[in-house]
Amino acid sequence: MKHGKKAFIIAAICLTVFILMRYVFSPYIDAYRVNRNLDISGVKLLMSPSEVEKILGEGSPIGGFGAHFYEYDNSAVMIAYPVDGMLEDKAGQIAVSDPKYSICGVKPGDSTDKAKKILEKLGFVQDQTDRSSFKRGSARIDIFSGTVRIDIEDWTIKGRVY
Repeated sequence: MKHGKKAFIIAAICLTVFILMRYVFSPYIDAYRVNRNLDISGVKLLMSPSEVEKILGEGSPIGGFGAHFYEYDNSAVMIAYPVDGMLEDKAGQIAVSDPKYSICGVKPGDSTDKAKKILEKLGFVQDQTDRSSFKRGSARIDIFSGTVRIDIEDWTIKGRVY
C-alpha cells in the first residue's frame, strides 16, 4: 500500500508540473503551431528583427505602444516586437495586407465566413462578441477589411497598460 501512495503522489506531482509547464510555455507552443501555417515569404512568429530583415529587407518603424512596430514589403507586412515580457524583441504580432501572403490559409480580403471555415479546421474558435476574431490558446487571428493579423498573447504582461 505504501508503494501505491508514493506512486500516486509522484504521478500527481508530475501531472501538476506538466500542466504548469504547458501554461507557462503556451505562447511558444501556440506560436510553433501557427508558424506551420504562415505563408509570409518564410517569416514566422518569434523571429528577431534581424531574422525578418534577412527575408523582407529593412523595415520602416511606425508608432505604437508596448512594442516596436515595423512595416515591410511596401507596407504589405507589419510586425510588432514587444518591448518586454516573454516575447521581448521577437515577432509577437504579424499583419498582412497583400493577398500574396496568408495567415493559416486566410488571405487579406477573405470574408469572415470563409475565414471561419478555414480556421475551424485548425482548431480556432470564433469569438461570440467579435465575429472577426478567432482564438486558439494564446494565438488570436483578427480579420479586418483588407488585413489579416495574428498575435500571440503573452500572459506575463496581461493587463499591462502602456
